[in-house]
Amino acid sequence: MRVTVRTLVVSTVFVLFGCGAPSPAATEARKVVERHLEQFGEITDFRKTNGLEGNVSGFKVYRLIFRAAVRMGPGFHAIRVGGRLQEIRRDEAGFLEEGTSLPEGTLYVAEGEVLFQASEKGWIYDSWRRGKFGYCTTQQTPADCYRFLKWD
Repeated sequence: MRVTVRTLVVSTVFVLFGCGAPSPAATEARKVVERHLEQFGEITDFRKTNGLEGNVSGFKVYRLIFRAAVRMGPGFHAIRVGGRLQEIRRDEAGFLEEGTSLPEGTLYVAEGEVLFQASEKGWIYDSWRRGKFGYCTTQQTPADCYRFLKWD
């Protein structure tokens, strides 16, 4: 009985003090990404593809890597420079002559990261960064678009 109690106490101490705070949920990261991508439309797919915990300048941080897809509304244009996609933006006034007009329903896809910092109250949002992005104009699923763009 003494071994069982000792094992229980050591296990409890490890769980309470050794593991630290659990990593932030993907739902918290999704809320952050939605705020930044809502200009394009509604997110139809959000995936946490990786998560890394570490220290930056003495602060405990968690970097959540994501992939997201947004079904876009009308009025967006893809702007390319030297054949490379530079940005996608809405033509608010109807005067945008540069770029390729994208049909309503185009799937905007992006990869990036959301950085959280540990605090006394748990993980708090610090910053976000969009990495690569692209689009698919046919009515594909997000998974089909990721494959088409050779992201998988």
